[in-house]
Amino acid sequence: MRPGPVTVGSIVDFIQRECVLPESRQSMTLHPYQLDLVEAWHDSSTTCDIAVIAAGNAKTTTLGAYVTAHLFLDEEANVPVVAETITQAVLTTWGKVKRFVELNPKLAERAEVLEGQGTRRGVYVPGMGSHCFPIASKPAGLQGLNPSRAVLEEVSEHSVDTFGALMNRLGKREASPAGAKLIGITTPSFTPDNALLHVQRAVHGEAEAIEGVRLTEYISDQKDHRDERQWHQASPGLPFGMPGIGAIRADLALLPEQQFRAYRLCQQPKGSKSCWLNSLDDNDQETGDGYEVWMRGEQAHTFREGGPVFAGVDVAKSRDHAAVVHGQFRDDGRLHVACRVWTPTTDADIDLAEIADHLTMLAGRYDLKAVWFDPSYFYNAPQLERDGLPMVSVPPTEQRMAPVCGAAYQAIRRTRVTHNGDETLTLHVTNARRRYCNRGFVLEKPAFGSKIDACIALVLCWAAANDLSTIDHPIEDFLAGI
Repeated sequence: MRPGPVTVGSIVDFIQRECVLPESRQSMTLHPYQLDLVEAWHDSSTTCDIAVIAAGNAKTTTLGAYVTAHLFLDEEANVPVVAETITQAVLTTWGKVKRFVELNPKLAERAEVLEGQGTRRGVYVPGMGSHCFPIASKPAGLQGLNPSRAVLEEVSEHSVDTFGALMNRLGKREASPAGAKLIGITTPSFTPDNALLHVQRAVHGEAEAIEGVRLTEYISDQKDHRDERQWHQASPGLPFGMPGIGAIRADLALLPEQQFRAYRLCQQPKGSKSCWLNSLDDNDQETGDGYEVWMRGEQAHTFREGGPVFAGVDVAKSRDHAAVVHGQFRDDGRLHVACRVWTPTTDADIDLAEIADHLTMLAGRYDLKAVWFDPSYFYNAPQLERDGLPMVSVPPTEQRMAPVCGAAYQAIRRTRVTHNGDETLTLHVTNARRRYCNRGFVLEKPAFGSKIDACIALVLCWAAANDLSTIDHPIEDFLAGI
């Protein structure tokens, strides 16, 4: 006779009775937040459960214990552990399942563990027809899966395509009493447009809802990341020594603020870990402080009507974005900047005439001294010049742009540029990263779909305001100034 449906109670009982912790060799005890996670993972009313929780809270151990119970209690359990690489999957949830089996002689007798290469790699429970195996997150390789539970390690490191491919695999198990579910665990990451962001936007009403998806978020809302009293919001295991308070304090001292906020407070990081404004440490590794550097320049300023103004313009090849940044010197000699960004609609590309009208407006309201622009796709720039605007064509070559980028880098890090904290300008500035060349570096996108047009326009605006038409710095000068 087939056994009845597995309950949350039987899962919890199995974990606390059969799972031995590798570190202590003691039976595992589930704390309240872990019980909540297990209940969510076993809830048949949802098809996807994602938990956002800070590093060090035993989330992988907890999920490994749940998967182990699923293999031994549910017939025909099939659990792919999906990670960026097979090695990562082996070192995370799949590795935890393997150790739980190895450390309990009763489980080891009923299971078969194969660590070789190929399709037979995994943890098998022949008597139940169950199998857990590691697999890399290439969407094409996920197409043949038939999971009862699919585990997605570090959801924030995966693309929306990977998430979608796994969700599409769940339909094969609709007739099963236990159903099928995608389980994700993660902390935020610096990966742009990742699967976690996609789910968060959907769940919080910022994008189209995804049916059957539940998001459990342990996120600190604190503004002062140094306030220890609120660290428990992202680390519910803190009262139980997971993680130790000393480990968080050490990270506070060692990590740049945005990395600390992401990994310890589960707050979405601002900008990119490879931001062009980052400094370099003693090992020539980027420190991740670019967002803080940029935000040091946030200060209010009212542009003076009729006063001198300088502008930079960047138009994307496909007209998927365009930006104008204009700047005016403050009384203390710093350049204050503001931006306007154009985004195409689903029906039409950007109308270059709108950009021309904006520049004409600036020329009418202020004393427009110079407009530096990339001539590649700004096709109506010659007409603006004929109309009397001070247009300066700047070919996007490494020889021309690298010295300008280096000069803007130095100026921003020295707080010689101020801004009003505009979110779009901040996003574009912190998105941009360096691509080194023999004259220093130029700016590039971190990934397809990221936008940096306003950052390019900012650099051109700074160059126009400081008349950098003859600047020519080699890379040694840039590196010496970091």
